[in-house]
Amino acid sequence: MRLTIPSASLFATVAALVLAGCGGNVDFSVTRDFNVNSTVSSGRAPPADINLAAEAGSAWKQRKHIDKITIRSVTAEVLSVTAGSGLALTGTAWVHEPGVTDETQWIQVGPASGIFQVGEVLDLPITPALNTFLTTQLRNDGQFVLEAEGTSTGGAIAGQVRLTIDATLKWRAF
Repeated sequence: MRLTIPSASLFATVAALVLAGCGGNVDFSVTRDFNVNSTVSSGRAPPADINLAAEAGSAWKQRKHIDKITIRSVTAEVLSVTAGSGLALTGTAWVHEPGVTDETQWIQVGPASGIFQVGEVLDLPITPALNTFLTTQLRNDGQFVLEAEGTSTGGAIAGQVRLTIDATLKWRAF
């Protein structure tokens, strides 16, 4: 069978439409537990190194075809409060490139303030800067640092918090 010019043209059009529609969405999460312990009213947990190549699964495999990243949620779950219970607390997190110590270059996530109870899950604000940062990390080497700090209205604070960034990567084949 020989393709005529009209049928070849129709075939090419259909093929282009099918290929243009190829792609999909991949959900991924980054979760870290932080211990914030301080004998004074403010304490920063040791930083956590994030490697998206190891943690983002299918999203990492599709990173060269990123169309858009949407952060669905950023949450902080209070796992324990061993000191500072009943105090008004503020929790803040940051993401930044490895080796960057100038905090003015860090991307702030939060803060969240209140008198928190164990088991409480707090929704932290999602910013365009966080979306841009995460997109950049997926397009580059996938390495970044996540940090957390707690501050109280007075007295020692100690406890554990779980920070989770849930995102969807929309990718296209071409």
